[in-house]
Amino acid sequence: MEIESAKRIPYAEQQTTCCCGKRSISQMNKDELYGWMIFLSFLGLFIVFPATFAPSFHYVRYDEMAFYKDLYGQIDTSTIVTQKRVLIPITKTIVKFPKTAQCTNFFLSEGDALPVFSSDGLSFLIDVTFCYYLTENNLEYVFTNFGFGYENLVINNARSTIKDKATHYPMNSYVQNHDFVERDFGESLRGTILQISHIEIEVAQVLLLNSYFPDPVIAQNLQSAVQIQFNQIQQNQQVVSDIIAQTNLLVNNIVVQTSLLLSNTNATTNLIVMNSLSQANNKVLSARGEGILGALNAMGIVDPAIRDEFIQLSAVIESVPSKILFGGTSTPFISL
Repeated sequence: MEIESAKRIPYAEQQTTCCCGKRSISQMNKDELYGWMIFLSFLGLFIVFPATFAPSFHYVRYDEMAFYKDLYGQIDTSTIVTQKRVLIPITKTIVKFPKTAQCTNFFLSEGDALPVFSSDGLSFLIDVTFCYYLTENNLEYVFTNFGFGYENLVINNARSTIKDKATHYPMNSYVQNHDFVERDFGESLRGTILQISHIEIEVAQVLLLNSYFPDPVIAQNLQSAVQIQFNQIQQNQQVVSDIIAQTNLLVNNIVVQTSLLLSNTNATTNLIVMNSLSQANNKVLSARGEGILGALNAMGIVDPAIRDEFIQLSAVIESVPSKILFGGTSTPFISL
């Protein structure tokens, strides 16, 4: 009964005993909680602080240009970063721009062909490809004044410029003088865009591709197109004939030059052979004379008459082959 009647003490008010004396469990839990909070705070500082202020690498490729940008969105346009690896704090980043050609297609297949009028009042569609570069010298001005909307500005100006320039040519020019019209579009685009937008761009290429004429216009000009094609074929055939004639002329010239070269070579060869034979005969005669003279001196013949007879006899022996005959006594003698 005493146990049942004893006053029940809440758990939070129970006492515990340690080396430092009595302390409530709630007080101990609060101290441990404060300790863990301080520990986690220092741990967070050691982890978050280096990650926040540590530098990081960014790579700008060969086909890119870039500006520095901070966490507040402010872009530093005073420095243009080109191809390299840059080390910047994590509080900054870079904004990239294309350095290579940016191309826009005005194609009927994409639903964006350009409707134009010719100088003779005919309406038709054309397919055009327009490619341009941003320059480093003007990148700061472009971004400061137009931001990332510069591309739409350039495209819209290009569209209006081509439409305006198309009215300077009759419809036949788009067939007969296609290359000239295409080149004139490119020359006009850069000056017009610079004048309107003050954007200095490098027009890389303007391609005038397909022209879509109305059916009545096609039927009306079909005969002209056939005649133009026929004239082009005739011109090509004439070019081929001229090439064949020039080739034949070159071949004939080569044959004549070859014949002359062979004749000169044969004459030179014969002359060399004759000179060689003459020199050989002279050497033979010289050696013969020296040999006869040596024989006469060796035999001690000094009488001029006997010397002449000996020389004549040597000449006869050299011109007629000698024969060795045997007489009745088996004594050989020379028959001349």
